[in-house]
Amino acid sequence: MLNSRELLIYLEKRRKLKEFVKEFDNIFSGILFWLICHNLISLFTDFIVCFRFAESKVALFESLLVLGLSSFSLLGTVLFASRIPESFGEVKRKLRNLHQDALIETSPLTGNKLKYLALLKSFIDEEEFYFTAWGMINVDKSMILNTVGILITYGFLLATSS
Repeated sequence: MLNSRELLIYLEKRRKLKEFVKEFDNIFSGILFWLICHNLISLFTDFIVCFRFAESKVALFESLLVLGLSSFSLLGTVLFASRIPESFGEVKRKLRNLHQDALIETSPLTGNKLKYLALLKSFIDEEEFYFTAWGMINVDKSMILNTVGILITYGFLLATSS
């Protein structure tokens, strides 16, 4: 088990990392928003072109190629951005286990141990942190399923409408 000095060093590094990630999110959330919008519009239009307007094999191949590249770009962006909350969740689980181990210990609850437990509990109770697309959309893995459903539904509707 960590002693209180090691825990404080660990938590200070975690705090600095979280501040860096939040600053990174503040700077790049607008770019992330436009990147996601560009990929979604590209996917949507290529999806419609594939099913409705691709008369020649060259046009079909081109739209399928752009569809694949846009899909890869969107998946990569979302999957890499969703690794941040997963990493913070993993640290949270480790701190929760450390908190439970400290509670299970048979040693008496002294003043320092109570401070240690309160500090651990405060970090465990922190809210989840997500990268956002301009502060409007949390970028996580569920976004992939949502966008695929929307693209398929509205793509088929527009591709089959007369």
